[in-house]
Amino acid sequence: MLETLGNIGDFLGGAGVVVTLLHPASQIRQNAMAIRMSVFLDARRDVTAKRDGPSADPEWIRIYFDGNRDFESFSKVDRRRDGAFMAGLFRRYAPILYQTRPGSIDSSQ
Repeated sequence: MLETLGNIGDFLGGAGVVVTLLHPASQIRQNAMAIRMSVFLDARRDVTAKRDGPSADPEWIRIYFDGNRDFESFSKVDRRRDGAFMAGLFRRYAPILYQTRPGSIDSSQ
């Protein structure tokens, strides 16, 4: 009889541990989703800031569009400016791509 009560107590104790672990698991999942969204929003904000600055400058707009049409016609200075701008954009998009690999950012966004 005591052995049966002991077994029931062990079973209930184990069930209590499992139930107790379900709550932290749920919290971890919610936290992971919040971190994913934060990473995505930070990356998007960074890319937007990079593109918004030059978009107000007519010279940058000219370089951006002319560079996409006929890069070879650029002067040496314009080539370097276009290259620096594109490299900056790439550096900002690279973390977004990197975060999609482990699943920190949903690739469908």
